[in-house]
Amino acid sequence: MALDLTTIQRALRARRITWRYHALLRAQERGITRAQAVQVLIEGEIIEQRPRAKPYPQCLMMKAMSDNRPLYVSLGYNQRGDRIGL
Repeated sequence: MALDLTTIQRALRARRITWRYHALLRAQERGITRAQAVQVLIEGEIIEQRPRAKPYPQCLMMKAMSDNRPLYVSLGYNQRGDRIGL
């Protein structure tokens, strides 16, 4: 299943998002806030699809931030629970 922005943003609006420890740790090391990651999910574009990734389909999103540097967010989507995981 390929992911689309509508599916990702629907789960995000419903607050069905799981923040994984590893992702939070890496974000903290890089000075990236949750708000910035959410901004990528809202305003960014899908640049890579991994529909056969396990345990859930994944995609890579990107958005150019205010300093014109790209911010990338990798996420998985649990269709059964309609949840995104970062």
